[in-house]
Amino acid sequence: VVEAYPTTPWVTLFGAKMQQLRSWGGRYHQVHLHGHHHSVRAVKLLPSHNLLATGSWDNTVRVWSREEGENGPGFECVNVLRYDNRVGSVTARGGHLLVSASVEVLVHDLGTGQVLRKFQNLHAGHVNCLEGSHSGCMLFTGSGDGLVLAHDLRMRDPTSTLWHFKAGVHSLALEDPWLACSTTDGGVVLLNTEVALGYSRGP
Repeated sequence: VVEAYPTTPWVTLFGAKMQQLRSWGGRYHQVHLHGHHHSVRAVKLLPSHNLLATGSWDNTVRVWSREEGENGPGFECVNVLRYDNRVGSVTARGGHLLVSASVEVLVHDLGTGQVLRKFQNLHAGHVNCLEGSHSGCMLFTGSGDGLVLAHDLRMRDPTSTLWHFKAGVHSLALEDPWLACSTTDGGVVLLNTEVALGYSRGP
C-alpha cells in the first residue's frame, strides 16, 4: 500500500507483514521508522502539519514529526495513542485525527491527541474504513455490514445512513463532495454526499 501527497516529495510504503516503514524524500534518501510491534495497517501523510500518522495491529497509532537533521530529513515519534483493539484505519481532516479500532471510532485533536468524540458499535461488526470531510465536520465509516454511515460531528446525535450495499464496504476515499466506496463483491461506487444525505435511498 502506498500513501503519497502531490505537493511533497515524500512517499510512504508499508505492507501487511511489515513492522517497519520506509519513506523517500529524494532520489536516494531513505528513512527507516521503528516503533510498531505488529503489522502496520494504516498510514496517513499530513504535509500541512509536517506529520505522519501510522496505525498498527499492536493497538497503537504513532504520530511522527518530520525533522531536518544533519543527515537529511527524517521522522521522530512525538505521540503514541493506545487502544483496546487493533487499529484498522487512520485519516486526518480539519485538525482531527480519525481512527478506527475494531468496533470503535475515535476523533482526536490532531495537535494534542485528546479524544474529542468516541463512537462504539456503529456497525454490526468491525469498522473497515473511514474518511472525513476537509472541513472536519463530517465523518464517514464503512463496514462488512454493507453500510456507509455519515456522522455530523457538530451534532449530539450525528449518525445517519448514507448508503446500504449488499456486500461489505472495504475502503473509502473522499474528495468533497464525492465519496468513492469499494465493496467486497468487486464493486466501486461514487456517491455525491450532498445529494445522498438529502435523499435517503439504496442502490
